Amino acid sequence: KSFPEWKQRQSMTLSEFKYIYGWEYGHRMLGRTVGLIFCLPWLYFTARGKIPQGYQGRMVGLLAMGGTQGLVGWWMVRSGLGDDRRDEKREIRVRPTRLATHLSMAVATYGALLWTGLDILG
Repeated sequence: KSFPEWKQRQSMTLSEFKYIYGWEYGHRMLGRTVGLIFCLPWLYFTARGKIPQGYQGRMVGLLAMGGTQGLVGWWMVRSGLGDDRRDEKREIRVRPTRLATHLSMAVATYGALLWTGLDILG
């Protein structure tokens, strides 16, 4: 009950809060898992010299995009924790521009991953 999200949603039952928190926690863990799924093979193939010439910079950029996605997600969620983000119904909302930034960053990262993969294959 020390989480800011709980303090702002005290009308919820603990069970309802745990359900929402589970989804949020799962989302964060998915992002970290994707990061590991990217980094571990990259390190493995780099150590064995299997990354084609000229792609290491792009791989660093892709890793940076993934890390930035996590920071943008934190920045987005943070916008929904203050008292100024409640409307007349006292509902909590993240800023739409930050939500759009989070989505746009995800689409851009996916596009860059796809572009890199197809470039290597083609």
